[in-house]
Amino acid sequence: MAKIDFDHIEDLFILCLEQPLKRQLVCLKQHCEEGDEVYEEVKSLLAAHARSNTFLSEPIQIETFSTAQKNKICRKRQMDYLGKTIGVYQLDEILGHGGMGCVYLAHRIDGEYEQDVAIKIVESSTLETQLFKRERQILAQLNHPNIVTLLDGGTLNSNIHYFIMELVEGVSIDEYIQTNKLDTRQTLELIIKLGLVIQEAHRHGIIHCDIKPANILITDKGTLKLLDFGIAQHLNNNEANEETAEQSFALTPEYSSPSRHRQYTPVIGDDIFSLGILLSHALSGQVPDTSISKHTPFPEPNINKISTHIDDYELRQVFLKATHEDEQQRYASAQSFVSDLQNYLDHRAVNAVSNRSLYVLQKHIRRNPQYWIIASIMLFVIVISGSFWLNQLQIETETKQIRTLTQGMIDDLDNTLEELPQTTTIRQKLIEVANSRISQLSLKTGNNVAIQIMHAGTLSRLAEVTGHPYALNQGDVEGALNYYRQALAIYRSVLDKREDTINAEIDIAHIQRKIAEITAYEGNLREGLKGMIDIRLRLDQVFKNIPLEKQLPRVMFYIVEAHGYFHMSDLNYSDGLLQKAWAIVQAHEESNSIANAAAKRKAKEAGEEADFQEKEIDPIYNLPIAFLHEETGHLAFLKGQYDTAEHQYFTVLNKYGGDDLWKNKRRVARVHNGLACLAMRDNNTIAAKMYLEQRINAYKKLSEKYPTVKYLKDKATVSKEIKQIIKSEQPDPEMLNRVLSCDNPLKFMIPPLTTGKKSK
Repeated sequence: MAKIDFDHIEDLFILCLEQPLKRQLVCLKQHCEEGDEVYEEVKSLLAAHARSNTFLSEPIQIETFSTAQKNKICRKRQMDYLGKTIGVYQLDEILGHGGMGCVYLAHRIDGEYEQDVAIKIVESSTLETQLFKRERQILAQLNHPNIVTLLDGGTLNSNIHYFIMELVEGVSIDEYIQTNKLDTRQTLELIIKLGLVIQEAHRHGIIHCDIKPANILITDKGTLKLLDFGIAQHLNNNEANEETAEQSFALTPEYSSPSRHRQYTPVIGDDIFSLGILLSHALSGQVPDTSISKHTPFPEPNINKISTHIDDYELRQVFLKATHEDEQQRYASAQSFVSDLQNYLDHRAVNAVSNRSLYVLQKHIRRNPQYWIIASIMLFVIVISGSFWLNQLQIETETKQIRTLTQGMIDDLDNTLEELPQTTTIRQKLIEVANSRISQLSLKTGNNVAIQIMHAGTLSRLAEVTGHPYALNQGDVEGALNYYRQALAIYRSVLDKREDTINAEIDIAHIQRKIAEITAYEGNLREGLKGMIDIRLRLDQVFKNIPLEKQLPRVMFYIVEAHGYFHMSDLNYSDGLLQKAWAIVQAHEESNSIANAAAKRKAKEAGEEADFQEKEIDPIYNLPIAFLHEETGHLAFLKGQYDTAEHQYFTVLNKYGGDDLWKNKRRVARVHNGLACLAMRDNNTIAAKMYLEQRINAYKKLSEKYPTVKYLKDKATVSKEIKQIIKSEQPDPEMLNRVLSCDNPLKFMIPPLTTGKKSK
């Protein structure tokens, strides 16, 4: 190959590359004989170019040449132009090169003032003059502070054209984000600024066609500059004939839409697609994934894979809408894309997300927390006080009505708020105000029993959101204990005044259980467990003469105590307690079944069969029963009964996997951990890795929804070991066991956890 003229190879390569794919070899055959050395060399370059994952936006890709060839090309161009002058500018060095010629650094030499500029020089052998003139005209049209400014342009001779641009000294947008460690808000603000620039180009009828990090520079002052309109297209360009359109076809595969890959006429949706890909790259710092398409030899963006790089659900939906395969389903304009990103920053409903009522409510609460606190308090006060200033003779009757109405309102509002992100503070404030108001009402009504019961219930809610370790809380454990103790004192003070003795005892037992749970969680497991035992023994007496099928309120007490014995290594005793819980559930189900059969028979006899509705377990017991399935699975795991454990774990997934309640989402995460450990026992590291990823995803979703809860944030954190496991096709079993805590399964089961602290 020593005798071959590389300049000839370069020219021939560029000439062929400017043709459509199907005509490249035809063009090559027209200019040299098939089989000779030049033919084979150019053919290999074309093949390498088509396979490359770093295909540039220009038709020429010098990276496909060897180092010696690149040096020869650059040396030739430097000899031709470096040191020469164009107008009042002298060319100093090459800044970049490609199919649209070379871009040079130049400085002003007329002495009028100092100025550095960038000069782009294009020879007609590399691209048709018409295309170069079009870029120059586009820059002249787009007078915008965030678009590189055209200073001048002209022709050196019939074959060489140039234009002079402002010199942009900066780094690519991805490098800028990484170097300056921009957070999500700062990153989105940059993307929004870029989107507005693209919108301005679209307003002038220009489609950029090559939006990628290398074409978006950020200066030291933080100014964004959009470069390289070399392959930009005019909307409704009637001047471009088929040949010109084919010659101007070029793309960056990992940022280009499917229609660009198929060489369709560019549309606004193509720029929107590229903006979506850039959004993912900017947020994640990861280069877009690609896959080989059956339509073209170039790799296309793999949207499903790229979407996994975006952790935030709402931003992921923005990305998916921007990059939708159907152009009609994408954002209609760059402005609408920008508006949705701004909606996200302003905590407004994002259009890419289905505008469900609850979702819109979530955004409104997050955007106006003070408004919602005030509105909730006003609602609460209206419900209570509206009936309280009645005649003293009616106060007992009215008090019962108020308790029912108010408690129902609190239940509904509190449950709704618990489903919303970042609302622990709002809930705490709401309940604090409610507690204060109820305290005042209790005093004004002479410590009315119904109001006191309501007061105790509010204190219990306040304790939970303040610092109960199993709830979404503010982390103040001592504050929670203080509220629980106040509630317990109130319940005890009215015990003898209540007609519903069993419910009175259950209320007391629930508060005692919460205190025992905190005691155990804070490190004093034995004392906490002793408290649970005392509670159960008292309830044994309370329910002594109550039929088993009516004892569902006791189920949770058995489960919590059984879990305490997990940590004391007394699995047989735990088993006995869980069996008692199951006996109550089964008795209740059998009672319902008998009652349903009788009611159905009666309805049939009365001709009302169509209106018959089966009696089911009260939904209030769904959580305890879900917990019972989980704990039964954990116990079986600890006892080596792996088939039973697997059955119970899958029961949890099947029954409660789709439940939106955060407690069941957390339960699902723990169950995935258990299933991963079961897979490890069968040496199935691939299945274990899958379950580990599902556990992480469950906690990630919870952490996204409740970002202020430290426990969830810790669980959602992906360590270096976990990253290594996920990336590995054959994960290391020892590392998997360690990450999953399979050798000490109590670590992934629900606490109590020994923290070394002692509750006061």
